[in-house]
Amino acid sequence: MISLEQVRALESRVEKAVALIASLRAENASMRSGIAIAELRVSELEGLVADFQKDQARIEEGIVEALRKLDSFEDAVHEAVALKPAATPEVVIEAP
Repeated sequence: MISLEQVRALESRVEKAVALIASLRAENASMRSGIAIAELRVSELEGLVADFQKDQARIEEGIVEALRKLDSFEDAVHEAVALKPAATPEVVIEAP
């Protein structure tokens, strides 16, 4: 036969288990909320990364274009110098 003391001990354990379950459910809800916030932040950061990558690609294209123009200008200067007749020193002959 079960004694009154055993029933009270069982009741105490059940109450503790119920309290623990309630606490764990609250913690679970809090963690789920934290995960939802973190997932939103991850999504936001992924968008920023994509924007930065697009900007970086545009910057790289601009740099390549500027270098191409600089090379073209440099080639034009070299061609102009090569085509320019060399300056010859003027020889002056004086009569005696």
